[in-house]
Amino acid sequence: TCGMGNFFNFCPAENTCFGVELDAEAAAVARYLYPSATILTADLRYAQLDRPFDVIFGNPPFNLRWDGESSQMVYVRRAAAALKPGGRLALIIPAAFLADAFHDKTQIAFINEAFSFLGWSPLSDVPGFGSIDTKVMLFMRRADCLPYQAYDAMTPAVSFAELSQRVASATQAVT
Repeated sequence: TCGMGNFFNFCPAENTCFGVELDAEAAAVARYLYPSATILTADLRYAQLDRPFDVIFGNPPFNLRWDGESSQMVYVRRAAAALKPGGRLALIIPAAFLADAFHDKTQIAFINEAFSFLGWSPLSDVPGFGSIDTKVMLFMRRADCLPYQAYDAMTPAVSFAELSQRVASATQAVT
């Protein structure tokens, strides 16, 4: 769900970027702006991902129902299948995603089977996010040789500085 590729501005090397975008016009703009990136015009649910990834980050469509699940959860499941062990997943999602331990227990169980939780932070107060109640969540694809932290809906938010520190520690553990 790369849209016009705005997240690619933050990648260390454009030729390592891979995006999937359903909107053909947005994908065409991304290809123009980032000619060395690989960008598929496809539905995320059916896109052929030809390699495992070290990092997946994105802003999946909010609160659509796909195949009986939220679009965010479909994105998470695709990410779990596409990440290398120890690979990191960063999501910008609605604040209500995985926030109810009872209602979301099946999704949380999947998260805890597939990922180690690194943390979350609210984005609602960050300029540019307007009045949408959103958060960023960070996970690491589980691997037996890496530390594990279960996700719990009651885990308090942390600062962006703390999230950065946790990602750096997780990256060191992988290397």
